[in-house]
Amino acid sequence: KGRGHVTSPGDLFTSEGVRGVFLNQLTRGRAETLAAAFAIWLWETAPVSGHNDGIDRGARQVRPTVVAGYDERPSSPAVLSSVIAGLRRMGCHVIDVGLATKPCLWFAVDHLHASGGVFVTGAGCEPSFAGIDFVGASARPISLPGGLSRVCELAARPLSRPTRDAGTERTFQPVGPYEESIRRQFQNLRRLTVACASPSVLVRETVERVFAPLECNLLAVDLPMRVRNPAHRRDADMLRLSTTVRESAADLGILIDDDGLRCGFVDERGRHVSPGAIARFVVPPMLAKSTGGNVLLEPGAFNEMRPLIEALGGRCQPCPDSFEAAAAAMADDDAVYAGGDAGRHWFRESVPTCDALHILARVLVASSRANVPFSELAAG
Repeated sequence: KGRGHVTSPGDLFTSEGVRGVFLNQLTRGRAETLAAAFAIWLWETAPVSGHNDGIDRGARQVRPTVVAGYDERPSSPAVLSSVIAGLRRMGCHVIDVGLATKPCLWFAVDHLHASGGVFVTGAGCEPSFAGIDFVGASARPISLPGGLSRVCELAARPLSRPTRDAGTERTFQPVGPYEESIRRQFQNLRRLTVACASPSVLVRETVERVFAPLECNLLAVDLPMRVRNPAHRRDADMLRLSTTVRESAADLGILIDDDGLRCGFVDERGRHVSPGAIARFVVPPMLAKSTGGNVLLEPGAFNEMRPLIEALGGRCQPCPDSFEAAAAAMADDDAVYAGGDAGRHWFRESVPTCDALHILARVLVASSRANVPFSELAAG
């Protein structure tokens, strides 16, 4: 996004949410307007037919319930307060989960059977940026040109309140159940030394808690908040991770970006392992448990992996570009995996889920079973 003056809320929209320089582009007033537009979209698309989390028991009208959280950027708490004001003004009940990672917020939306979720984040942008990402029911992201298009349209015009009564607000701590759901995947691991790099203190602390009961050794690598590409082997922070892995004689390294979704790997020699190579040894065990499962692959991995997938009885299909379309395709086509190029790996959990900790668990399980250096496993 450009750094110039923004003339309307619509100018803030990216393919997966809203981004803008805090106060110069994304003001608190605009954040409230965007949240109100999302609330109207929920009233339009996700009417609640029964009691929602017990909040509306006995009421004449059942309202949308929205999970709201924020990331570690200094501007995020201020933006969140405006977001909550906009949601409540439009009659939504708000469940404030506070400081969280994006995967944790998605988990909370599904766990609480909420109508949707709002995450205040500037992930993928420079530190001066703030932003808002939205998910609908079942923690399904909304993107352009999908549901986010309607939110953009609504934000550009005056909004009428669907009810005169403001929604309620309460808090919930999702970290415990979220981390327990993650911890269950880190089973039967041999003693490995893993270097984990991330600009997010929250991500690093989550990984540390997940690793605490394991026999594996964890090396935490602090990174600055900046734009990066973990799928690119020459990225400066991937090179820093490579150096750490070599100098510490680690078995492998992972870089988890500030969104908690995208990640990149290096082997024990410090060499970058492409997302497609990761998918090549992670997907077959899932297909073995699923009769004729679908796999959604991005262009770079599609032709390379198609013979392997079909030999295992699976079916390859192109992976859609947007988060919303990828999640919908996984659910509609009963796919076991989506991704392959960009460093985001989607899996079919209770709902389609993209979480760097999910792929880390599968990589460590595969490495433990193979009992060979990670470079051999990645070479296939």
